[in-house]
Amino acid sequence: MNSKEKPVPNMKTRSEGSGRRRNYRTTSIVSIAVLLLVVLSLNVLVTMLDNRFNLHADMSQQKYFSISETTKQILDGLDQDIYVYSLYETGNEDTRVTELMRNYAAYSDSFHYENVDLSLNPGFTVEFDPAGNGISAGSMIVTNESHTLYKVFSLFELYSIDPTGTYVFSFNAESRVSSAIIYLQTGVSYTIKLLAGHSEFTRGDLSELVVALNGLNYAVETYDSTISTEELDPNYDLLMVVSPAEDLSNAEFRSIQTFLKEGGNAILMLDYVLFSATTGYTQIILDDLNNFNSLLMMYGLSVNKDYIIGGDENRLYKRVTGLVPTLYSHSITDPLTENNLIPILMDCSSITIASGENIKAGVLLESDDNTWAKPVSTSMIARYEAGDATGPFAIGAVAQSGDSKIALFSSSSFVLSNPDGIERSANEALIINTVNTLAENTNNLNIPAKSMMLGSMEFSNSTQPLILEILLIAVIPIAIVATGFTIWFKRKRI
Repeated sequence: MNSKEKPVPNMKTRSEGSGRRRNYRTTSIVSIAVLLLVVLSLNVLVTMLDNRFNLHADMSQQKYFSISETTKQILDGLDQDIYVYSLYETGNEDTRVTELMRNYAAYSDSFHYENVDLSLNPGFTVEFDPAGNGISAGSMIVTNESHTLYKVFSLFELYSIDPTGTYVFSFNAESRVSSAIIYLQTGVSYTIKLLAGHSEFTRGDLSELVVALNGLNYAVETYDSTISTEELDPNYDLLMVVSPAEDLSNAEFRSIQTFLKEGGNAILMLDYVLFSATTGYTQIILDDLNNFNSLLMMYGLSVNKDYIIGGDENRLYKRVTGLVPTLYSHSITDPLTENNLIPILMDCSSITIASGENIKAGVLLESDDNTWAKPVSTSMIARYEAGDATGPFAIGAVAQSGDSKIALFSSSSFVLSNPDGIERSANEALIINTVNTLAENTNNLNIPAKSMMLGSMEFSNSTQPLILEILLIAVIPIAIVATGFTIWFKRKRI
């Protein structure tokens, strides 16, 4: 072949190559289309299943979105439909609340959840607000199908928030909703009657406790037998006495005695010494409270007019009168022990427990061995003196006489609205468990609030935070520097 002549291209080969490329492009387009169709179908299917069964995984540290076994048992027992409405602006829903409610709805076909935007439906809350006080956005309504029974929870009941609004302590929505379901099922709202008329602490002093009890569907009312037209009801009332400074009259004594003999239950917190951390002053209760102690003697109990001082720094909190008690096994204290919760009781007196016919009485909380009791007087000194009674002392007790049950604490400090009181989660658990047990309403015992204080810690004495501080500020940094220096020195020698 002449070198000047160009070779004729192989037309068949070029045509086959173009065909393969076209086939490849077609196959690719079809494959991508099929893949997109499969992904879209899976997405629709998963969305449908998620809406029906709520397939989200709860990866939050405190399991904010998960429901407890207690809640599941409550839902299993439903014999009517339950409707829950959250009140958020569309697009600004609370993820914790909505996801938790979705889990309720996924578990039970009888549970229905919907968010209502009040800006789009402003008249929705009218039937749930007969007093016309208004229901704010961020609240939640739990009701039956006919809306004849309902509970309304504000944002401050769904969350534990400090009075300044700076800190959010815990997420309480599950305990609120589950206890509301119990109310809708039974139609019964148990009432806590706070005794008044003897210089006791008021609802204002107990504001955090009142909110917690309201959230568990307990009505909380002030009760003064000298002006009340209604007697205490043994079936639906629980009498709570918080730090009276004056004794009962004989007429009041007989009225409460009748209530207890008919099967009524009561919680008494008697103080003989009150210390104010704000003012630094100590108040001594001069009244012997004989009629109160006479009621207690029906159960083999009495509070001694003394003041317990502690000598073991590892069992003290802030002051020599801040006691870290030993917890005896009981339905009230067992949940605290299981969850490593340590209550603190300040300024206690000793409790005497005596045996008696048809009386069952036992210790609930006890001080440690290294405590002593001083007779209450204006000249008390903290150090041990000859003749002082030595511990351990009972500072909390439970007793039963017939069908009537009573819980007694020799301090009211743990229920007051302050950082050392009910704002301490262990203290709140102690009083809530006591109420639930005496009210025979144990459904809420295993639905604890879910902490929002990530990384927060509770200490049982002042030494523990000091040790932790030394570890974090000194020991660990020095250990890291020493390790680094050792590695550098060894490498330098090599």
